[in-house]
Amino acid sequence: MDNFHGFGLAAPLNIALAKLGFVRPTPIQVQADKEGLTTREIADAFYVPEATMAQRISRAKRALQGRQIASTRRRPGGPANDRLV
Repeated sequence: MDNFHGFGLAAPLNIALAKLGFVRPTPIQVQADKEGLTTREIADAFYVPEATMAQRISRAKRALQGRQIASTRRRPGGPANDRLV
């Protein structure tokens, strides 16, 4: 894999990676895309402490959960149709 686009990440993540100078994934990052890795292995791939990576993963999960919940709520006071927010 020559770049992070093959990971199927959202465009803003690809842009952020490029701005940070991450152009080509390391072998362990490529492996992580193919099979699940531990938090420790992911932390090692990005050269950050395991506790920091665990915090980042937790924040990302909470952010995604919030978006999923928000995307299925109906607009308050809106018409009773099938449109979701």
